[in-house]
Amino acid sequence: MPISIVDDEGFTWVVLDGPVADDIFVPRLVIELLSLARPYGAGVAQAEREKARPLDEIVASAVSSARIPLYGSPRKHDVQYIFDYISGHRVKVRYLPQGLLPDHNRLALRQYDGKPILESNTFDEMYGNGALLNAVNLALL
Repeated sequence: MPISIVDDEGFTWVVLDGPVADDIFVPRLVIELLSLARPYGAGVAQAEREKARPLDEIVASAVSSARIPLYGSPRKHDVQYIFDYISGHRVKVRYLPQGLLPDHNRLALRQYDGKPILESNTFDEMYGNGALLNAVNLALL
């Protein structure tokens, strides 16, 4: 069962129990994040333009554009997913499948080193306390 931690800098961290299949979890996560997120700023016009676009296209595009190398990782295969705006919807969530880098300075998270983790400093603030944890729980079903 994932747990949620809010640190003293206002970041929400959701730690998973162990590895998950990214090819299944990440698209489901995008769908759950989109179900909560809303268009914001200039994203309103983009959301309006894309509302007829099939969901599977939106999800595939979001996943491929969010997947980037985790620079600075000693493990060359490490990637991260950074979801900023998806079809104009403000998301602002980062997913680290292999966990934080070994030299991170988040002392409260040291006990979770190596576990998959999501972070956001705005998602719960924008969409309600526990919103990120709920999206993750639904994506894991």
